[in-house]
Amino acid sequence: MRGRDLLKLGQLYLQNGVWDNQQIVPADWIDASFNPWTKTDWPTSRYGFQWWLYPYSPSGGTGKASFGLLAASGFGGQKLFIVPELDLVGGFFVGTSEGYDCGISDTVPEAVMYNYILPSIRERTE
Repeated sequence: MRGRDLLKLGQLYLQNGVWDNQQIVPADWIDASFNPWTKTDWPTSRYGFQWWLYPYSPSGGTGKASFGLLAASGFGGQKLFIVPELDLVGGFFVGTSEGYDCGISDTVPEAVMYNYILPSIRERTE
């Protein structure tokens, strides 16, 4: 998968399953995917249908499905973020020689998103 393909997948979900004015994925599935079906080891996050649901609310609202940042993680460091309230899709590829369980594949994209990208967007929208 190329980075562009990863971002297209995120854009498809951001647009509720519509691509080029055609419903590719049922909107009901998109909504169900972003529902917090399962609790996780992290008290503020939940898990939907293959989507991690993290708290983030740039304008003080609750965000989609009570979570403002939606993330999909692939094996070996592919990470896709969607922030519906900001109309934002972001993708990362973090290849590591240490394997998937080294922690880098999750912590680096999340740190970049929360500490750099989202604050810079918030500053420009205020």
